[in-house]
Amino acid sequence: ARAADPGQYIQVGAPLVTIVDLSAVELQANAPASAAGVLRAGQPVTVTVDGLEGRSFDGEVMRINPVAAEGTRTIPVYIRIDNEDGVLLGGMFATGSVVTEQVEAALAVPTEALREDAEGVHVLRIADGTLERAAVETGGAWSGGLTRIDAGLSAGDRVITAPLAELSPGDAVTLVEE
Repeated sequence: ARAADPGQYIQVGAPLVTIVDLSAVELQANAPASAAGVLRAGQPVTVTVDGLEGRSFDGEVMRINPVAAEGTRTIPVYIRIDNEDGVLLGGMFATGSVVTEQVEAALAVPTEALREDAEGVHVLRIADGTLERAAVETGGAWSGGLTRIDAGLSAGDRVITAPLAELSPGDAVTLVEE
């Protein structure tokens, strides 16, 4: 940025120009206050930038503001991203994803597949051409609209993943293989 025009008189100590080093950029992101307990400096971040579809950038959480932003219930998080090719510029809009927990060989279903009644959370499992109620224990929400299943299903179980309210346990179903 240029703060003075050619020929302009300026005062002593007044800025003339601002030079920005774009070899690395800092993303200021706002995380929900509920994430304060799981975010920490040094965590890797995957960043996607509006207008640069199909590309993602690797970053790192550098620091987390100790105070939530007033009136927002969000905590400012500062992420450093290497910008070797210079494609990232100040003022761009970006979204960051941080892996806060990793579970090996876990089962997950779309959150819409979960149903709840007086007996608890369950899914509709397809067994021998009929739907059966399968009580499940959930372990938390994942990105992409998935919910981890800690108990109640096994690998290979087929469940109804769409929120089809007209289906209920005991209904006959026909599977169509593609």
